[in-house]
Amino acid sequence: MATPTLPFWLLPSIYSSSRFGESLPPTWHVVFTCPMEDPERVAMMTELSSTDEEWPERPQAQMRRLVEIPWLTDWAPPTSIVFTLIKDDPLIIIDDQSPVDHTAIIVWKSPGASSPEAARVPIDRANVLLGIAAKGELSSNYPRILPEPKQGPLIKTTKAILPPHLSGLRLDPTTPTLISLVHLPPNTQENLESTIGHRIIIHNWPPHQEPCSRAQLYRMFQALKICHPGNDQAFALFIDEDADSYHIVRATGSSVPNISDPGAKKVELSTLPFEQVQNFWTAAWNPESRTPSRMPQGPYRYNPAMWELHTFGGEPIVDPDDIPGSLDTSIIFILEPMTPTELRKIRSEMFTQSDEPYMWVDVSDRLISPDMQGLLAYFESEEFTHHAPPSQFLAIDRKTLSDAMDPIDEREDWEAIIVASYEGGDIWFEDEEHRAFGHISTGYGYDRKDFEEAEMAYINLKIENMSYDELCPDGRMVYWSAYRAWAENHMGGTFARSFGPEGMKVSSDV
Repeated sequence: MATPTLPFWLLPSIYSSSRFGESLPPTWHVVFTCPMEDPERVAMMTELSSTDEEWPERPQAQMRRLVEIPWLTDWAPPTSIVFTLIKDDPLIIIDDQSPVDHTAIIVWKSPGASSPEAARVPIDRANVLLGIAAKGELSSNYPRILPEPKQGPLIKTTKAILPPHLSGLRLDPTTPTLISLVHLPPNTQENLESTIGHRIIIHNWPPHQEPCSRAQLYRMFQALKICHPGNDQAFALFIDEDADSYHIVRATGSSVPNISDPGAKKVELSTLPFEQVQNFWTAAWNPESRTPSRMPQGPYRYNPAMWELHTFGGEPIVDPDDIPGSLDTSIIFILEPMTPTELRKIRSEMFTQSDEPYMWVDVSDRLISPDMQGLLAYFESEEFTHHAPPSQFLAIDRKTLSDAMDPIDEREDWEAIIVASYEGGDIWFEDEEHRAFGHISTGYGYDRKDFEEAEMAYINLKIENMSYDELCPDGRMVYWSAYRAWAENHMGGTFARSFGPEGMKVSSDV
């Protein structure tokens, strides 16, 4: 049976000591990678704070004080995890072998080295040897630990699929071609053609069908997008309907498929003024037809002819075949199956006044249960091995739809929207002066609120203006499976101490 491990985003986040400047005494982080009760950890930290009295030719190096980052799961990962844990500062690692043979692993990156090194050393020499190793001077008598080869993320193929009524469609470079995402009555189609004022081609959505879903739209864009070699942008035009009227949708995405940059995988939608349809179409097909005097310089290759029509932002659309690899920053997860019509109802009743460009992500077909526990189980699936879930998000379910269907005068007690944040499950590791050296997220705190309260909470969490406890004092918790056993028994505990030759120093608040 393979040794279990954690995805990188569930490992402790370790902060560099340099963030505290000269006010901090020289300090090493000690990271535990095996479960230990507190007395055992204290014993290990005490050994690390002492020196081998029989060490021949002991180096003349200063010992440092130590701060601990405990391991909160009930199993130990493979040794190679030490290469994932190290970021900026050298580390001392206590693993399940350490209590047996009184050793520790030291991990460091030598000056000018491109990758870290690790070695197992006697525990009562680790404090001194790490300082020597960090200078690139550790003796070869201490055998190195080699990293295991890593398998990189698989780049998923972007699917390009046209709906049956558009099968075989080819765009005319000379005539703007617009694909309607809803069925247009004949008089509406005539009015649009008249308003635009020049020849266009409209491909209507079939009658008596649900409007186009965002997943269909993403795949349709990939099949229809206008793009050119040497240019990173791709474009298409659609027609959609909102609560007020019909409008032209400009879709912008990437010309290059199968790339791992989430920003390049998403498609963005924004409204295009009627009078710009012809100019947009001409620029999309003829990128060199206009060259603006000023354009951004850099690796991303914009369509020069489109620059004056370019808009930043818009509604981001997720790749339905690679959700983890294309998530945006502001997300609304859809936890239960809903039709496009039902989702449009929710948007029209609750999100019309929002300025936040939310990405609506339907995960209902991927969840074992349509709730936060089911969503966490999805985040823990192999799909998210190489991609971190969002730190905070909103979520909707059938209760959201039920509330959206209520008459306006009956909406006083809405709890329509779920707001969730990592912050609700954060455990911080500090020294006795409450200087934080790391933290672990044990899960999400979440609460149900009406839309305005939920969005206010989400925005304040996103910009770190208020804490989760301030915004959701009555919230609930859902824990990662790796940390659930610890959190259900110890949540609320405090880690605020340091160790040195003079012993353990504990915060006066503990």
